[in-house]
Amino acid sequence: MEEKKRIRAEDHDEDRAYRFNVLLPNGISVTILTRNAVGEVPLKIFLERVKEKSSRILKETEPSNPKHRRKILWDSEELHLEDALGNKIKGKLCLDNFKPNKIHYMRLFVSCFAPFFIFEQSAGLGF
Repeated sequence: MEEKKRIRAEDHDEDRAYRFNVLLPNGISVTILTRNAVGEVPLKIFLERVKEKSSRILKETEPSNPKHRRKILWDSEELHLEDALGNKIKGKLCLDNFKPNKIHYMRLFVSCFAPFFIFEQSAGLGF
């Protein structure tokens, strides 16, 4: 009886999939699928996948939609994710905090001051 439970548990672990839908500051939504991962994922690696996927989406949609999008400062120290409950995620994404085989919604945040300073410099306001 214990062998059957163990086999089912092992089978269940193999089918673990984490799906994250990340809303970016420029209005793009990126879906990241992670299969059979356990423990923690460094946020830097996770965000590299988000960046690659968003770049691909922009390249595909740019010719048909020349809408100007807000630039994302991917190298910012203030870069972090926030889940649907408002919890900030910095450093590492702990998969144990998320249920497998569900979609988890997140928002990417970048330093809120960078776009203002860019605007200030280009407008010549000089506060």
